[in-house]
Amino acid sequence: VATPVDANVSAMTAYDIFPWRAPIIGGHEFVIGGLNFDSNAATSIFVGDVEVTGQVSVSETRIRGTLPSLTGQPNELLDITVVNGGQTSIIPDAFLPLVG
Repeated sequence: VATPVDANVSAMTAYDIFPWRAPIIGGHEFVIGGLNFDSNAATSIFVGDVEVTGQVSVSETRIRGTLPSLTGQPNELLDITVVNGGQTSIIPDAFLPLVG
């Protein structure tokens, strides 16, 4: 996961997710790279319309968790939405659930 150095970024910003594709059944670990995540704040992650449940680990530049089952989602690139400390950042068309 790459984290760019950008002095102009002051708000919480999610840049990418690794892996960017995984089986639709869920259960694989992921890492979201970004800046200004608040490790003490409430954090919600959505893959498409599905919220990530279970333990999520947050540091200033990384969020780690486990992918949920995405069987109800379309077989296309899905947005990743990060809500952290009252701020929202969206990575458009960032994740592809693999069928079969």
